[in-house]
Amino acid sequence: MLLERKKAELATKAAAEEAAKAEVEAAAQAKAEAEAAVQVEATDVEVAAAGPEAPTPTPPADVEASPLPTPEEPAPFVQVQLEDLPQHVEKLEDAVFNLLVEEWRSLQGDFVHSLQQLFGWHRSHLVDFRSGLYGIKQRFVEFLQRTDNRQSLVDNFVQRFNAFTEEYPDMRKQDATKNELHQRSDELHERLRKEVENRQSEALVQLEAIKGSRWVESQTEVLAAQVQHAVQLEVRRYHSACQLLEDFYYSSMQLGLPEAREAPPRVDAFAEDEPPPEDPKAKKAPPPKPKKGAAEEPVVPEVSPEEKASLRLCNLPPADVAVVVGHWEFPYLKDLFVQAKKAVWKLQDFAPPKIDLPVKEDPAEKVDPKAKGKAKAKPKAKGKDKDVEVAPAPLMPLPPLFVDLQQAIVHERATFVHRLSMIHGWSERRLLEVASSSKSTFEHLQDWVALRRRKELDASAGLVDIIKEHIESEDFIKTKLNFQNGHLHRRPNVLLRAPIPEAIPPPVEGISPFRWTIDQLDGLLEVMGNAAAALSPSRRMLPTHVALSILQQLTSATESDRKPVKVPAVWRSCGINKLRSLVSLFEHPPSTGSVDIVEFLLHIGLLHSPLGWPSINALLEVRKALEAQAPRGCAWPDFYVTADQLAQTTLFADPTGLEESFAKKFKPVTWLHLRLFLFLFL
Repeated sequence: MLLERKKAELATKAAAEEAAKAEVEAAAQAKAEAEAAVQVEATDVEVAAAGPEAPTPTPPADVEASPLPTPEEPAPFVQVQLEDLPQHVEKLEDAVFNLLVEEWRSLQGDFVHSLQQLFGWHRSHLVDFRSGLYGIKQRFVEFLQRTDNRQSLVDNFVQRFNAFTEEYPDMRKQDATKNELHQRSDELHERLRKEVENRQSEALVQLEAIKGSRWVESQTEVLAAQVQHAVQLEVRRYHSACQLLEDFYYSSMQLGLPEAREAPPRVDAFAEDEPPPEDPKAKKAPPPKPKKGAAEEPVVPEVSPEEKASLRLCNLPPADVAVVVGHWEFPYLKDLFVQAKKAVWKLQDFAPPKIDLPVKEDPAEKVDPKAKGKAKAKPKAKGKDKDVEVAPAPLMPLPPLFVDLQQAIVHERATFVHRLSMIHGWSERRLLEVASSSKSTFEHLQDWVALRRRKELDASAGLVDIIKEHIESEDFIKTKLNFQNGHLHRRPNVLLRAPIPEAIPPPVEGISPFRWTIDQLDGLLEVMGNAAAALSPSRRMLPTHVALSILQQLTSATESDRKPVKVPAVWRSCGINKLRSLVSLFEHPPSTGSVDIVEFLLHIGLLHSPLGWPSINALLEVRKALEAQAPRGCAWPDFYVTADQLAQTTLFADPTGLEESFAKKFKPVTWLHLRLFLFLFL
């Protein structure tokens, strides 16, 4: 059904077209007949006016004798193939060939070199633009992090607070004092808030100054100039390529080089449109009078030429209420590509070259200058040429090379338009990147200002809360309160007051009933050293009876003598015989009758040690360490060592902690332990 209906519609349409065509032909034929009748009537009128003797006009003999020529059928058209072009190139003259080759090389070389310069310029511009955006962010962050007066306000308040607490500690406990301090902390909070608001105002002014510096507009102008330069290069390439094609094809047709086309108009979208010249004779219209009761027209703000130019390059119109997302507009690009498309070549009809030949004069048409006056009175024959049918000139077939030239120009035009569309898309992407990245950068800067204000207000509130906690706790502010980059830091390592030293209890040595303590050994050393010095300052030997009497005196002392006992508890019950046998152990020939007090004290100190008596290897290690410290000119063992040097040897090393466990086992009972025992059990 659909197919039949479609066929019927096509048949109806064809019939209507045939009827319209027939009507047009009939109207043309009627018009021609009417014109012929008018011409016949005019001829009859002329004959009647001339009289009966006037000759009847007859058509020329050549016109009557020769019938109308019939148009010949055109020869079939042969299209030029791509394989045939090299043959036409070979037929060119050497001078023409060299000229075309040089024209092609200059076209290609200039275009490639100009493109290299353009894209090098564009790459450097991209680097400058991105580094410029980074520099704007970095400098604005440094501006936001500048020092202000808030830290000095906090330091002065804390200093006065601690000074008052130290001078009047009792008043800190009063409610009236606390209320006064709370009020002062609120005043500090208000001053800090004003400082933050002032910083925000200064940051917004700085942001507006950055926007008003027209750095982004200048970068956009540079990019627009690059786009315009690319379009100019493409227009120049297109014009040169079309001129080269025309020169080649006309030379191949043996018609010579054609006249050079006019250069395309310069593409310059930056130029402002000149206003039309004012007519000095025209009268100026009077300004319209305001109507009564009509609302006043809104005042349109004046826009500077720089702002107009920037809006023409890149514009973000205000978003409508119904539009969710706005879009960027680039009016400059529209004007630029409209100007570029004016350079398109228009196709021309084929016109063979004109050959100026000498024109032969007809002797019948020569006019005698003497008979010039008579010729004026001779009546002119009317309608003579109208009755003669002149044969139309036969149509000259187009050369195949000219048709191929037109096709090449059309193809070059399509390539030109396609390349312009590519440049248009590339330029839109680049301009959109510059506009959107700069806009997002400024939005980030504005967000940083708001975020900085929020953080600084929170830090001020946190500082006041800490101060109020110290007011209620009636304590000093001991740590440093510091504002840094919008945050509040409490520096535990920066103390405003020296901490109270902790009470360190004196070390108490474990007391065993059979081992000498350090205090007891110091007393024994003092007594024996004084006795030896009394006998001889340079000797360390003590007579046996003197040593025995010293030990007997120390072991027989009691607490009733009002002197502290300087010997262990087991040694207090030793008799004279045990003491004599002990002293005799240290009598060695040839020093019989005397005791080496250093050897005696060393043995007494090592007696009952949990480490045990040093082994032979330990003593050899001690000797090796001490021999290295012998003074120059001394031999072992004829030299003295200091107490520190002796303490550094392995003789008193305790890697297993036996001395510590011994001290814990014989831990003395102090007065504190006794009080704790009485409190728990009594």
